[in-house]
Amino acid sequence: MLLCSGYCLARLERLEQELEVYNKLVALFESDETPNILPLVTRAQFNAAMVTGQLGLIDKSIEMYKSFVDRYQDHRDRAIRSQVLKAQCNCAISLRISGHYQRALKHFIAVVRRYDPSIDDSASVLTIVTALTSKTQLETIMELPDVAIESGMLGLTHCKREWDEERFQLHLLLAGAYFMSGDTTSAEDHVSEFLQLLPLVDQPPVRADVEEFLDAMTGQVGRSRTVEIIQESPSSTILSEFVRGRLRQHDPLRGIKEQAEELQEEFSPSGRRVN
Repeated sequence: MLLCSGYCLARLERLEQELEVYNKLVALFESDETPNILPLVTRAQFNAAMVTGQLGLIDKSIEMYKSFVDRYQDHRDRAIRSQVLKAQCNCAISLRISGHYQRALKHFIAVVRRYDPSIDDSASVLTIVTALTSKTQLETIMELPDVAIESGMLGLTHCKREWDEERFQLHLLLAGAYFMSGDTTSAEDHVSEFLQLLPLVDQPPVRADVEEFLDAMTGQVGRSRTVEIIQESPSSTILSEFVRGRLRQHDPLRGIKEQAEELQEEFSPSGRRVN
């Protein structure tokens, strides 16, 4: 009942009260390890660490995740071991956000080593994909492109075909890592892959990331090649404004010509033409 109350408070975004409920549940039943109670306690402990981070108490949240991992890492229950995997992944992500890159990397490596392929539930697979995606991003930031490529490719092997957003992120990161390593051909392959997926995951923040990446890509392969790759993909319509903007930069007269054509189309239904 208390756990359900916590979920309801989460939906209402009443984080402080949600945290109080989880802490109360843990305080009441922490020593009870009966099979029907322990999963509720571990879920409350995990949620408490997550909410603590959402409240901005990142360092405290990290300690809570680490304590959770230390306590339950060898537990025989598969569901609890799956929670341990998530806790260590979240700990690594929190460390990365806090700028503790080396510590974060150690925890991501621990997540990969801890992953048990025999636990073939979607939640655990998604956790390992999330960990490998974040690890790839971190290794790119740390200018370790070869290691990042290895992590990203491993992430793709685990990623389910229907997970469009996860595959999109991995291809985007791999494209950047390959450009950093100097392998332009492989980088372009992954650009084509994430442009295939963009229509399925298109949101303003995602599109902004893509356009920023493509802007940087022009410095690697040139404006014409970048535009060519976009126009050959299913994202050509989505990125039409981006392409027009880059072509105007290439040919300043093009923008004037396009404006004239647009005006001509606007007046043509009434038979009026602009000369």
